[in-house]
Amino acid sequence: IKNKFRLDYQDLLENYTVNLYNKSVVLIGNVAGKNELWLDPKIYPYAVNDTYLNSTDTTSNYGTNSLIYVRRKSASEITRGLFHWDISSIPSGSTITDSTAWIYADGTCWTGTGDTVYLHRVIQEWDEGQATWDNRLTGTSWTNAGCSAPSSSSITVEDSKTWVFDDLNSYWGFDLTSLTQDWVDGTYPNYGIMANLTETSNARCLTFRSRDHATTNTRPQLNVTYTLCNGADSYTH
Repeated sequence: IKNKFRLDYQDLLENYTVNLYNKSVVLIGNVAGKNELWLDPKIYPYAVNDTYLNSTDTTSNYGTNSLIYVRRKSASEITRGLFHWDISSIPSGSTITDSTAWIYADGTCWTGTGDTVYLHRVIQEWDEGQATWDNRLTGTSWTNAGCSAPSSSSITVEDSKTWVFDDLNSYWGFDLTSLTQDWVDGTYPNYGIMANLTETSNARCLTFRSRDHATTNTRPQLNVTYTLCNGADSYTH
C-alpha cells in the first residue's frame, strides 16, 4: 500500500471498518506505532445481479443458478448471460483508467471446437429474480426478446474473447473501461452486460460461474481503477 488513504486517530486499533466515499474499506493496521491508519484500497465487487435467458423455455427464470449458460445449439435454441455490478460508490467526475470484468469459465456443454464470446451493453433494466427470455421484469417484456439488439442490448461489442478448451476452468478478463466511464458519466444507465456466443453457427456452449456459485472467489467480478475528480491518487474499486 503506497500513500493511498490515511486516517489520523488517537487509539491504536486494528481490524476496524470505516466508510470512505460511501464504500466500506477495511483497516489493515497501524504504521510503526504512529497515529495513522492505512486503508486497503483494493476492493473487487462481485456481481449484484446475474442470470441467463433461455429461448427454449421463454418464461423460466434462472436467477439462483450457480452456472450461467451461454450457448447456440440452433437458430431456435439460444441462451445468453446477463451480468450487472454496482459501481454507484465511484464518485461522479472520476476518470476510469481501467475496468476489467472477470468471469470464470467453468466448462462447456458439448464437445467440439472453441468459439468467441461477446459482451454487449444492456439497454433496458432487468432483475435477476424476474428476467426471462420474454420479460426483463415481471409483467414487463423486453423490447427485443432475449435481450436482443437493437433496443434491449447494444449492437456494439464492448469486448470479446476467442477461446479453446484449454482456456476453461479459469477467469477470463474483458475490457469494460470505456463503458464504465460512460456509466459513471451518466452517458448510459448501468444495466450491466449481456454475453453471447457466435449465433450463426451451431453446437457451441459455455458455462460461467454465477454470483450464487459455492466457490466465492470464482464469482463474477468487476475491477475498476479510477482517478478522483480532484486529482487525488488512483483508487481500485
